[in-house]
Amino acid sequence: MPPPSALAIATSSLHRLVKEEASYYKELEKQEERIKKTQEGPDEDGNKEYTIKQEVGFPSLLSPPLLFSHPQVPPQAASHQTSLRG
Repeated sequence: MPPPSALAIATSSLHRLVKEEASYYKELEKQEERIKKTQEGPDEDGNKEYTIKQEVGFPSLLSPPLLFSHPQVPPQAASHQTSLRG
């Protein structure tokens, strides 16, 4: 079996990155729901503020990924991002 071509490797990498980004947005929605639920719910155990601070304290989950603005990702890959979300 011949080794995969550079195009096949690049394509599979792009698909993996798109899946990663989709996973990121799903996790972000879940985190936002947890924060909203914690803010609106009763403070049963007295650590509501601490719990919210812990949830918001993860900037990697609250800031958008820089996946397609990375200098090593060619501009053609960035344009495929929108067509793959379709």
